[in-house]
Amino acid sequence: MKKIIMVLLAVSLFLVSACHKKETAPQPAAAPMPQLRLAADEGPNTNARAAVAISRLLSLHFDGLDTSTLSTAGSLASLDLMKQGKADLAIVQQDVAEAVFSGKALYEGKPYQDFRELCYLGSRTLYFLVPRLSTLSDIRELKDCKVAVGAPGSGMEVTVRALLRAAHMKRQDMVFQYLSDQEALSAVASGRVDAALVMGGLPDKEINEALAGGALRLIPLEGAAFEELAERTGLYLPTTIKLGTYPYMEGPVSTLSVPVLLVGTSSLPKERTLALRSLLQNGVGEIKKSDVSLLSFPNQTLFTPSGIPFPESWESSEKKNPGESSQ
Repeated sequence: MKKIIMVLLAVSLFLVSACHKKETAPQPAAAPMPQLRLAADEGPNTNARAAVAISRLLSLHFDGLDTSTLSTAGSLASLDLMKQGKADLAIVQQDVAEAVFSGKALYEGKPYQDFRELCYLGSRTLYFLVPRLSTLSDIRELKDCKVAVGAPGSGMEVTVRALLRAAHMKRQDMVFQYLSDQEALSAVASGRVDAALVMGGLPDKEINEALAGGALRLIPLEGAAFEELAERTGLYLPTTIKLGTYPYMEGPVSTLSVPVLLVGTSSLPKERTLALRSLLQNGVGEIKKSDVSLLSFPNQTLFTPSGIPFPESWESSEKKNPGESSQ
């Protein structure tokens, strides 16, 4: 009887020990989730709303991928995240993207080229705003003025410097204030800055709300210098803000617009880039519905080429399917 008890006790101890080892054994690390992360301006603005729509399309199509949206200060910050490997896609101004790609302007001798154009997402309009009672009427009058030029990393400084060169002005002629769009609109309305250059849709919800208060007014960006800039670069498009588009307008306002692109890292697999092309073609309607200013750009312009190359996989696909429609 004692032998039987001893055997049972030994078996029990063995089982307890085995169970304990099973519970405490280290588990293998889970494999990281495949990613397709989209970087875009922090909202509220047109780019942020477009990013949400694109991210929604990605999550529905690419099941099992991390398709999160990353909020940034703007185009330059979004491209920087891509360069660091922290983003796979980005919504960026074309002038900023081409400056970074070619190593020009603020990025002289420091090109970053490991990204490709995926599609065109319409253009964003430049709004030159001053306090309503300001005597300013032209960008050339901004000498020694405090001017809001976007948050650090937004890339708006690239656009502003292009405008200054066209107007034969220097960066040192004014005091740049690096403020987000919302901060800039508030600062102009309160008189803390003399002017602001803000990028937005046409029409733009946030600009409409700012002008509705009656504390701001729009200044035109017009004249031969800006016409020459538009013709020479192809990056700045002559645009007219029609009378009645916003409250308190006294007439149409001439300005410029900048094309916006969805770009992706060059390391995206061929199959994924081709799937993205199909997804963008089929989902362009949903993207356009994300913001009223996007409704007007034609579907056939979705794959308009820029100074940023398309992925090679798309180019080979076009050769195989020359009759494919982008609508």
